[in-house]
Amino acid sequence: MRRSDGADAVLKIARSDDGNIRYLLKREAAILERGNASGVSPHWMERAAHEGKVFLVMEHCPGNDVAMAAVEARNDGPESVLQLCLRVVRSY
Repeated sequence: MRRSDGADAVLKIARSDDGNIRYLLKREAAILERGNASGVSPHWMERAAHEGKVFLVMEHCPGNDVAMAAVEARNDGPESVLQLCLRVVRSY
């Protein structure tokens, strides 16, 4: 999605009113909010509900997900794996 200021963003929306899904989105927002200062994780922008469906908006971060980054790090050797682990730990 594109925000009104032209920046790309990601929208996650619960398709149902399932309490577990609501909890998971709330938890993800809290994790992202704590990680905002790290410069590694996507910036959390908004968490709200519309017509009973919870949604989360966050900064779009192009690139590989952690699983793909882990494959690449393993291919590059132990030092790359360690650096990836440290970046993940520092971000959260």
